Amino acid sequence: MLATKLAHGALVAWKVDNDKLDATFDWMFREDPFSGHVVTRSTDREVSGSDYRLWTTLKVPQGKSLEEHADVLKRLTGAHEYLLMPANGIFALGVGHVRRKTMEPGDKADEPVRMETTATVELSDEDRRVIRAVYSKTDISALEPVIAASIFSMVYPNKLVRGITELSLEALRSQFKHVSVQAETPYIVRDRIIHGEMFTLIPIESAWCRGYMMLQAKEEEMRHLLGLSDATDTSRPGLDFRDLNNALGEVTNLIWGAFKNRYIAHGEIGGNHLTRVPIVINHRHSYISFGSEDPQLCFRYTLTEAGKDARPTQIYQRFVFNLSWSPQDLEENQSCVEELFKSGELELF
Repeated sequence: MLATKLAHGALVAWKVDNDKLDATFDWMFREDPFSGHVVTRSTDREVSGSDYRLWTTLKVPQGKSLEEHADVLKRLTGAHEYLLMPANGIFALGVGHVRRKTMEPGDKADEPVRMETTATVELSDEDRRVIRAVYSKTDISALEPVIAASIFSMVYPNKLVRGITELSLEALRSQFKHVSVQAETPYIVRDRIIHGEMFTLIPIESAWCRGYMMLQAKEEEMRHLLGLSDATDTSRPGLDFRDLNNALGEVTNLIWGAFKNRYIAHGEIGGNHLTRVPIVINHRHSYISFGSEDPQLCFRYTLTEAGKDARPTQIYQRFVFNLSWSPQDLEENQSCVEELFKSGELELF
């Protein structure tokens, strides 16, 4: 959807006194949210139109008048005259921001360039759902709630993100000693997509958070990582499948135990009186929903075995704190290992 189709627009040439040119330029650039591409031009000699040295683009909402807005600008800036040149079409030329990215300067296309019309259109309901907020350069307050809801609806403390990465790498490396394990940069998603045919799910409950942790992986990659044959051993039915489940389940337990010892104080885990939300899983569409729109904190680990064909195995880790989230109450346990062992709080798997 071209911006030229959503609002009336025109190129405008302004006749302004030379001693007011810079001030008018600054005012147009900074104060009028409907003016853009403000530039000054000059000619080598005096010709018709050389007095129109200030040029801008102008857009007004549908239903509003370009002429009326230009008259207001003329009065506020002290310009003598203006010329409105409404756009009737737009071409993708070999210059500027509309340049064809796949062509080098001087190249000729096989077909003539197609003109895009600028006739204004009404947005469909589907198009309107894409637009989350409307704002202007002079008032961006409308963006704040939308950004908070769409991007920063949940803030994850850096110490938590770093800690999860550290303890997860340690668990993976202890479980798969024969491979190299690397962690990619954590990211946030709302897609609810399951990566691969295998995933584990374990609840997380504390005074500062309640939710779930998942590990997800492709069965073929896990089978290769564990050195299992591609075909099921008919003499021991189900062995390969169970071995894969046990390996991913053991890593889940290791990470959960380390997470609890590091971030959940003894006695914090909640009881059965807490609220529960149904989990919906659709295997056909590789989809899982936790009953909320909350984003998921994601980590991806790549396990690569030296030699052979070096086929990497990717394990996806996701945290969804859909039941309770109070990161301001997060405290990292500082107890030494000896104290935890003596008190019985340290869990070993």
